[in-house]
Amino acid sequence: MEKESQKSTESSKPAQTQAVQTVQKQHVPLLQTKALAPVAIKPLKIKDEKFVDSEGKVVNFWGVNIISFFPDKDLADKTAANLASLGVNMVRPHHCMRPSRDWNSQGSFALSKYNGSSREMDLDAWVRFDYLNAKLREKGIYLSLAVWWTRNYEPGDVGIKKVSDADDKSWSDAVKELNSWHWQKAFDPRKLLAMFDERTFLLNAEFAKFMLTRVNKYSGLAYGKDPQVMSLEFLNECDPEYILVCKNVFPEYFKKELVAKLDEFVKGKGAKPFDFYNMGNSEQKKLFSEFCSFLIHDFSKRMTQAVREYGYDGPVIFSNLWESETNLNARSITDSYIEDHCYGNPFPVEKKDDLFFSKTKGILKGKPFIVGEMNMSEDQKVIKEKAPVRSMLPLAISAYGSLQDWAGVTWFAWNHGSRDVGADGWGKTKSREPSIGTLCGDGVFLDHFRTTGIIFKNGYVKGSTAPITLVVDEPYFPAGYHEMIRGKYNIKPGWQNIHKVRKSYGPVPAEQKTAEWMTAEPAGDIIKSDTGEIIKDLKRKQLTVSAPKAEGFSGYLDGKSPERLKIIEIRKDNGFATVVLVPLDDKPIAQSSHLLLSRTYTLTDGSESDDLSVVLKGLTANSKWSFSPTRSRSTSIDPEVPSVAAGSEGSLVIPSGSWTECELEQK
Repeated sequence: MEKESQKSTESSKPAQTQAVQTVQKQHVPLLQTKALAPVAIKPLKIKDEKFVDSEGKVVNFWGVNIISFFPDKDLADKTAANLASLGVNMVRPHHCMRPSRDWNSQGSFALSKYNGSSREMDLDAWVRFDYLNAKLREKGIYLSLAVWWTRNYEPGDVGIKKVSDADDKSWSDAVKELNSWHWQKAFDPRKLLAMFDERTFLLNAEFAKFMLTRVNKYSGLAYGKDPQVMSLEFLNECDPEYILVCKNVFPEYFKKELVAKLDEFVKGKGAKPFDFYNMGNSEQKKLFSEFCSFLIHDFSKRMTQAVREYGYDGPVIFSNLWESETNLNARSITDSYIEDHCYGNPFPVEKKDDLFFSKTKGILKGKPFIVGEMNMSEDQKVIKEKAPVRSMLPLAISAYGSLQDWAGVTWFAWNHGSRDVGADGWGKTKSREPSIGTLCGDGVFLDHFRTTGIIFKNGYVKGSTAPITLVVDEPYFPAGYHEMIRGKYNIKPGWQNIHKVRKSYGPVPAEQKTAEWMTAEPAGDIIKSDTGEIIKDLKRKQLTVSAPKAEGFSGYLDGKSPERLKIIEIRKDNGFATVVLVPLDDKPIAQSSHLLLSRTYTLTDGSESDDLSVVLKGLTANSKWSFSPTRSRSTSIDPEVPSVAAGSEGSLVIPSGSWTECELEQK
């Protein structure tokens, strides 16, 4: 099921990294161009559904998750430079308080020492964390920080609040018991503790104070005062309703606390207490839903007040990931923007019900939307079957993310600790195999990362011209688990490829029930966005993007020209290709004198090939262009060709070879 697949990503993702079959060199030089040059960090604010700087310019985020990473200065320098060379402008540090050495066998493994308590910070890890963040800052890369970061509470943490000798011992024993459980059993209950256990809340607030008031000596700014911090997350992938409906259990001490809090809430509503594990009627379910919403509001209010006192006045979110209508409705009030996570089929042209359809559940009208974790599904069957066509994913995300007016995409994950990072800041092993946990060594992912990132960050594909708003009314809690994760109302699959979709809460308009997007899927095999710039061909299994400043194709080749392509011509009648073209001078492609082109090609047997001829049409007639390969799937970069010429009709034949990305500059 969708939710179960998503939940397993938090700790099992690294284990899904695929075995490396071929070793490749990943060469990505620093391109000092207008489209990729670092932009200075500026204070951001939220306006409508976007982040904007002080001049009112929209800032879209194209970022990566960096996991439990505490590099030395040399590696931090190289990592920041590598990310900047790819056009990354946001990093989401993750799992920074995870108490395990499997990702970092040497040196620091977490921001806490975990010596019987989680309260004593590892200052060496913090210094490394500070230096890396300062280097990212120099490259114009924002930070999305968090308070919880997969923290384990320890028995020694009891000192945060003295109650009585008996209560202190009971709390410590309960934490010890929780930590003895298998991580899958303990993971969600541990997240929920801070929402009803006072000591745990205080531990989170204490950590927030330490982080936000800490002055990074390399930047000279406290994190809470630094505009580099574009957001602050309280609890990752957390929803009390989901956690309790799934019948997660707690050590007896914590269960009694939770039951007492529910009983107090229910009595305050004039009702009799009940067992939330065995609710018997709709009234109890309604009260349970209201209680879960109360927990979110109460926790968020207290935590927001705390971080404001510690000097942080930027955007905050309670949590992320689609969990339920109750959760999203609560977050419509508590969260400055909405974040969801997405792991899906990287080949969205197979059917109308694609990964973009699943994201329509959790996007709120009037708030920016960011995908905080993005990659192909971790399901091994999907990985095996879709590896030859996964190059479609970056193009699809940049195109449909733009149509849906997303504010950011954060790919999961650049790395997991130092384990798989080489001395050059790229992966120790350079592979062409799927690796959702070590993108720094995933050649196919990196091939199209710059071109598609330029499309998304610069808004080269237009947002929807005819948005849809789906309204959800009370009651929010449904019959059970499957109904909860499905959502109360959903549009029909396929309309998300045509229109921007947002959700709001309140009375349902009378016309919603009979709206075409609620009653039937779009007709036919060709689905065109309302802007006319994106075409999804279900029959030919092709995705086409065509806009003045962006053109791209990804899909199976059949000897016929893909729908709507104006500039790119692919001279091949079989296999699978992804080709993306963008300007580096911010001009329409037909007028540009500096272009960036990425291309990959897979044969029908699933193996990669260099034998893909690409022609660019409609350029300046009889013009000469320099051709500079910047990425290659072979062990070395193809030599630069002194010049190539466009013919009398402006058609430019791109030299073949093992290159996967190249610059073209008019002489």
